[in-house]
Amino acid sequence: MRLNPDVIRDLLFAVEVRTTPDQVADSDYIYSTLSQYDSDTVQYHVTQAELSGMFTKVQYFYGSGPQPFLILDLSPEGHKFINNIRNDNSWSKTKDVATSIGNFSFDALKSISSSVAAEFLSRQLGLK
Repeated sequence: MRLNPDVIRDLLFAVEVRTTPDQVADSDYIYSTLSQYDSDTVQYHVTQAELSGMFTKVQYFYGSGPQPFLILDLSPEGHKFINNIRNDNSWSKTKDVATSIGNFSFDALKSISSSVAAEFLSRQLGLK
């Protein structure tokens, strides 16, 4: 399965909205919030985001149907990434660059989004 950058962004936003010191993002919430994607796609992106260090911890459980899990919170790296792609213009530019180089890996998206954010900041400060 290929990484879909829109699933990544939607997943990170869902986790950010749901998690607090007293609240986790459980699989029921994630699957319903991302209902425009099939459960296998969502599960794949949860696993890839976890392996890429976007979450503090993911706990998986056995069950029937889609894989049940709990996501504790975004990691500092996850917060940094989501803040770089929060703005729709920044996200669009990040995807455009990723498309032009043909690379949608987490590392590429993080690097591109960081560069895009720095470029927007430079423009806002009048440095470009």
